[in-house]
Amino acid sequence: MLRRQTPSLLPTVTSGGVTPDGYSKDAKSSTSSRICLVVKVLVLVYLLVLSIMQVASSKSEVAVPSVQYPQGANSAANSAADSPPGTKRHAYGIPQYSSPQHISSPQRLLIGGSDGSGTRSVVKLCQDLGVEMVIDDWGTYDVHGQEMMGGKGWPDVVKPVIEETSTGDYDFGGLSQSTRDLLKKEIGRMNRAHEGKVRNRGTASSVTYGIKAPVSMLLVPAFREIWGGMKFIHVVRDGRDIAFSGNQSPVAKFYHSYYKDWAKRESTWTGETGVRVKGIQLWSDWNSQVLDYSVRAASEPSSNYDFLVVRLEDLLDSSKRYGVIKSVAAFLGSAKTDREICCMAREGVKDMGSHTRGNKPSDVKKRYGKWHGPLEANPQMSREVHEQGGGGLRVFGYEPEIGLGDFEGIDSCSC
Repeated sequence: MLRRQTPSLLPTVTSGGVTPDGYSKDAKSSTSSRICLVVKVLVLVYLLVLSIMQVASSKSEVAVPSVQYPQGANSAANSAADSPPGTKRHAYGIPQYSSPQHISSPQRLLIGGSDGSGTRSVVKLCQDLGVEMVIDDWGTYDVHGQEMMGGKGWPDVVKPVIEETSTGDYDFGGLSQSTRDLLKKEIGRMNRAHEGKVRNRGTASSVTYGIKAPVSMLLVPAFREIWGGMKFIHVVRDGRDIAFSGNQSPVAKFYHSYYKDWAKRESTWTGETGVRVKGIQLWSDWNSQVLDYSVRAASEPSSNYDFLVVRLEDLLDSSKRYGVIKSVAAFLGSAKTDREICCMAREGVKDMGSHTRGNKPSDVKKRYGKWHGPLEANPQMSREVHEQGGGGLRVFGYEPEIGLGDFEGIDSCSC
């Protein structure tokens, strides 16, 4: 006897004996077909909903505004995202150019960074890794460039460049003829004096010899041109520590030369706030712009330029020290083994600048993060400092703030 089926809202799939009016001769077959159809429809609905969610998500991501970095810092951050093949990255996104295909022959090494950033400690590290360093001042490990400008040294060589460019990101060929001639003459004179001091005692295969002068970072394009190729170690330290350092000589020497609107700037910020704001402005702009140049120069085909960024805080932190030393060793072509590098890392903090010699690690650590107190006590100053220095702080990974680890001991390697 035939049994009438309840009409379905879904299209009827005809299968072996289904009559046009909805009566089934094979109820089991019809039920299976309908179940299959329901499953298929549910899958299609699920896929449709998933597709709509993905489109909405992508639109939401595009709508999120990117961080705006002042005076070149944005291009540094963007360039780091498009690094050429063979580059490595710090955790904070800055590429390390230590790829051997960049420069096949040993080159001269320049170490630079803001005053107070810890360049002295990096010189000592490079010496321990086999680099022969030319040094004029054994207190700071600097070369003062007394051979240049009749003994006046770096300031009188740097000022014509920054007065002309107002940036650390420039091309040597874009400078005026008179400035190019001045740089070739004066740096050439210093080079000849340095070469007379080199004794070829270095064992690092990628470096002939090295020099260190903090403000030399602003002359990287000139050194690259005049040396015909180079390696550059860019040393950075939290700009807030730099701004609250007792050494504000770069502001005194170069602020008016670097900023054409210096009078307007100085009238905007006065007193203690003005001192700290000017310090972090110079730190943020110089370091961000030099990084811009480095990323661009090292990315050029057949580049004769190699650079490495070293954050001083990473060299201090026992959980990161071994990795930093190993990166520097690879950059220099050091002959040190992993075991020897581990032993160096385990020695901990011995000399982090001329003001820390003989100090215990715990005493050295007190020199970092000193900006917290004054900025927490003065919210207005804090807003101005972070607004004016925010670009560099973000590019170099200091915002959001990094924490300093233990200065003593290391557990990540065997010595």
